[in-house]
Amino acid sequence: MPTRNQNLIVGMDIGGANLKYSTVTKMPLEPPEPTDLGTGAGFIPKSKSWSTTFPMWTDHQRLCEQLVSDLESLDASKVEACAVTMTGELADCFFDRAQGVAHIIQHVQTACQRLGFPEARFYGVDGSFRQASECAGNEMILAASNWHALANNISQVINSEAILIDVGSTTTDIIPLCPGKIETDAQTDFDRLREGSLVYLGGERTSVATVISSLHFRGDKVPVVREHFATMVDVRLILGFLQPCEQDCDTADGQPKTRRHAINRLARLLGLSFHEVSSQEADGLAEQIHTVARQRLEASVLRLRAVRDASPLYILSGHNDDLITLAEGQDVLRIREVLGQEASRAAPAVAVACLLRKKINEENPR
Repeated sequence: MPTRNQNLIVGMDIGGANLKYSTVTKMPLEPPEPTDLGTGAGFIPKSKSWSTTFPMWTDHQRLCEQLVSDLESLDASKVEACAVTMTGELADCFFDRAQGVAHIIQHVQTACQRLGFPEARFYGVDGSFRQASECAGNEMILAASNWHALANNISQVINSEAILIDVGSTTTDIIPLCPGKIETDAQTDFDRLREGSLVYLGGERTSVATVISSLHFRGDKVPVVREHFATMVDVRLILGFLQPCEQDCDTADGQPKTRRHAINRLARLLGLSFHEVSSQEADGLAEQIHTVARQRLEASVLRLRAVRDASPLYILSGHNDDLITLAEGQDVLRIREVLGQEASRAAPAVAVACLLRKKINEENPR
């Protein structure tokens, strides 16, 4: 085993559609007093973050190979520990969550061995880390844990009540916080769906036909085709919230992320094609869908906001916060403005690495 002398923590967020990573260097042994995220060293260490598209539902047997490919550029001698959180166990290639968790653990461990990294430690919604040998029987605690890692870490560096809103590609997390505490007892996806802190609406993969049932078009209210013809990627691309990319074909029809193809995908929802919908009409259709998506998320935010006495700080994470509408004058902190776009997108990976760094510091005081 090589000598580990650089105290690098590798954070991994193993999702159902994306793999997200962060490398966090050594942090202060004594954390600062809780403060705002702009100066909270508990959440803002020196780090590098990146992500890879990975459809777990079709490629789950390749998970180990993808992890090795994504991480092989790191110098193993500088890696002190690996911290893992996950949501990919929900992919329908697995019979149930326990099978998915076990699969992810096995592939992560094999990848770490091939890379020469230390054995990974897996984060659970009880706030604890477990080695692979301790995970059997605790699959439900490890499942869908990335929201908890992010919320737990942020709660340690705030000094007021807050609501964390993390808008991802598939889902949105809405989590009430106070200093040092996550203010929800819900841990499972079922409980979080029931209370409204988990909303299955995101900025990329969500099918438009699940967001809206009809569209106003040329003076008529037209029902949409209930097929997976278009996603929120197309809506946000048409409206300019995403940049076109000819090489990126992670779309409903496998065609590029360009305005032309996005309009064509959206037109299909009305039984039309690109040549039958003008550019201005496409803008209007996309705006209708975007507005409904924002209204749905706003309703969920207000539902959780209603149980709080004080006016909280809103902390926006992820890379799709154009879907969030907040009242004028509301205190808002956008993680991308503090960490940068890539780290905000991979925020749970940053968070789980920071949490393990803190735990290691506590276990090995110097």
